[in-house]
Amino acid sequence: YMYASKAVYQGKVLYKDFFFLQPPVHPYFYGLFQLVFPGLLMGRLTSIICGIITTLLLMKLSRRLTGQNGAGTTFLLFMTMTSFQLYFFSITRLYALSAMFIAAGCYFLLDSKSQSLARDCLSMLFFALALGTRLTVLPVFFYAVIYLLVNNRGVKNRLAPILLGFASIGVLYLPFIITAGTERLWFNLLGMNLSLHSNNLAASLVQKVRATSKLLQNYL
Repeated sequence: YMYASKAVYQGKVLYKDFFFLQPPVHPYFYGLFQLVFPGLLMGRLTSIICGIITTLLLMKLSRRLTGQNGAGTTFLLFMTMTSFQLYFFSITRLYALSAMFIAAGCYFLLDSKSQSLARDCLSMLFFALALGTRLTVLPVFFYAVIYLLVNNRGVKNRLAPILLGFASIGVLYLPFIITAGTERLWFNLLGMNLSLHSNNLAASLVQKVRATSKLLQNYL
């Protein structure tokens, strides 16, 4: 991940000049910090900062949704007691950054008292960035779309954020479709991942679901 974050700012093109099995946002985000202080330590510090921002956003969101100040403190206690999550907030993989984008999206979306078009648009922008960081957050993006559709919002306040979300995804991926080609992009993001353990697409998907269930078991 750190090699990719350096390479993209050295003029190399993702998916064309080197393999990268994840969406494009992570290397460009982490690479900004690598320009100032290159190295693994800076990469880990970037993840820690993302984790702190995620925690603060979710603390404030929990207080807002419950109306109780103690809810934020309770959330913080559970977070600090979850070594599994603390580990993910200290490594340079995708977890800390995607969690921060999801937390920001939820922070702007889940506010029944101060709904606004601007907040909904910001939320969908952050969910699109999360999807540009990790493909497995796709269900979260569609949850946000459904949330906007079923809640009591006007047609404009429903469609504009949703269209912005899909447009943002297009902006994130289209440059690499042009530079690397659809076939290379597909192989890097899906083909290689699905063929790591099996040549059968259905079997690979089953293995992905199994891995996800193991992850949930660790949390629960």
